[in-house]
Amino acid sequence: MSRLRPNRSPLAGGILAVLLGFGLTGCARSETAAAAPGPAPAFGVPAATEVLAAFDNADSAATVAGDVAGLRTSEVSPSLDGSVAAVNKARLVKRNQPGFRHVDPVFALPADAAGCFLVTAKLRLTGEELRMTDVSHFLRTPEGSWKLSHNVQIGPDGQAALASLGSASAVASAEALPDELRQRLAAQLFTRTIGSEAPDTTLVASNVLLDRRFAGGWAVYTQQMQGVGMTVARTFSRAQWSDCAARTSAGTLAFVTLAVSDTITGKAASLTPDAPDMAALGRSAAVHGRSIRIARLQTFLLLVPPDGTAPAKLLGLADAPVSLDVAK
Repeated sequence: MSRLRPNRSPLAGGILAVLLGFGLTGCARSETAAAAPGPAPAFGVPAATEVLAAFDNADSAATVAGDVAGLRTSEVSPSLDGSVAAVNKARLVKRNQPGFRHVDPVFALPADAAGCFLVTAKLRLTGEELRMTDVSHFLRTPEGSWKLSHNVQIGPDGQAALASLGSASAVASAEALPDELRQRLAAQLFTRTIGSEAPDTTLVASNVLLDRRFAGGWAVYTQQMQGVGMTVARTFSRAQWSDCAARTSAGTLAFVTLAVSDTITGKAASLTPDAPDMAALGRSAAVHGRSIRIARLQTFLLLVPPDGTAPAKLLGLADAPVSLDVAK
């Protein structure tokens, strides 16, 4: 799991998951004959705790080592992309990321076959007194192993909203949230990240990270590019919701990831290695061309109140570039 220390950007963190084949079925035998097979036991808190503990042991070592090969074999996108970006940035400044382990986890588990689950926990970083809190989403692969797919860090407000997570059930996101609402939420999140129109705070509540840091950062970036004779435009191509959502007493908790692209144009479009996206992609040589396209994934954790009684709350987000293409 790629974790930057608290004094670094909270958007640069990623997380590595471990392939864990966890056997859930068994067969009790007497001295004379095997017992008749029964239904597979439910995937409960003990099983989820073992998954998380094994994940911490392997992932902490890979994070400290900056083991990109290990990240790629045991994590899936979008978390993988954030992890690789964090490793690349750490290498650039010649600094190892700290080890970690999760403390006091609380799970939202499925009522039937365990295909995915959510967990929130305090994150203890090696050498740090401050404990962050994160929320993660794990997937069970067809081969029976577990991989981390989504992860964000959350602040105090988000922690309060997760108070009832332990009594929640994990259900399919498509079941928990209507398709029309999911489409509206995704479109509103994209609009808010670039400040392209007046925000609809009846759909997604006002949020400092979303409406100031993200939208404000985008405004500064576009102005900087204009100052050197280039323009940049961001487009939204698709949204992907996490397999599982959690139904809590406060509402539905779910991850959504937006696939977006930044296209830089100008007479001499260029990016140098010290540009944030270049560092995150591990690009050590400047790029030049007629246009430069950077594909990126933006992951958001939302709490959607039941029955549309209040706007959705953004609890955390992560952002990472995934590729760069140059048109000569």
